[in-house]
Amino acid sequence: MDAFKTYLSENVSWTEAAGFPYAGTYIGPDEVVKNVHERLG
Repeated sequence: MDAFKTYLSENVSWTEAAGFPYAGTYIGPDEVVKNVHERLG
């Protein structure tokens, strides 16, 4: 996943809609990778 983070802006934010298992807004490459992409595996 470290390589994937190099493609993300430092200002990236990702919002998962309410009702989804990982609902919430994640800000920054570390949060997006940890709370979205690593969970989806």
